[in-house]
Amino acid sequence: MTDPTVTPPIEPGASPPPAEGGEPPKTFTQADIDRIVKERLAREQARYADYDDLKKAAGEYQKIKEAQLTETELLRKQLAEWQQKEADWNSEKATWQLEQNEQLLKAEVRVQAAGLSFIDPDEAYLLADLGEVEAEDRAKGVKKALEALAKAKPHLIKTAGGPGSPPNEPKRSKADQDAAIDAYAEKYGIRRPPKQQ
Repeated sequence: MTDPTVTPPIEPGASPPPAEGGEPPKTFTQADIDRIVKERLAREQARYADYDDLKKAAGEYQKIKEAQLTETELLRKQLAEWQQKEADWNSEKATWQLEQNEQLLKAEVRVQAAGLSFIDPDEAYLLADLGEVEAEDRAKGVKKALEALAKAKPHLIKTAGGPGSPPNEPKRSKADQDAAIDAYAEKYGIRRPPKQQ
């Protein structure tokens, strides 16, 4: 018994048996196959026809992206340089301000020490406790520190004919002392302390 679903082998040169509908199976010549392959190949080529354009556009996009990255890196580098310059400038400014404050404090001590009759204003500057003198109220703070120094070390103060006074030094009047203090204040560019009554 033969199976109806299995088709018997076809002999070379023989035509295939008709299909169940009575229609003979379709056969293709070499020209038909070549035509079908060409059509299919043309469809695939048409599908990827813009591949070169897309590839070119992708290359241009990559160049733009790299240029932007390069520009971003350049801006970051410039920002870092500017931040470093600002930090250096701030450091120099802080150092300069400390030096200026120190010079102003020293000048204020010299003026105040002269007004309080210290023998050597520079020595008064070195010995006075100026740690709590604030820049805003320098004159008051310096005067207070020098008065404390004068009480602790009275030998630093000039006395008429006493110890610490040179033997040939003439006695100065109050007006002469005020004039000397004014000259000292003007020379060092600081304000004159209030005159004592």
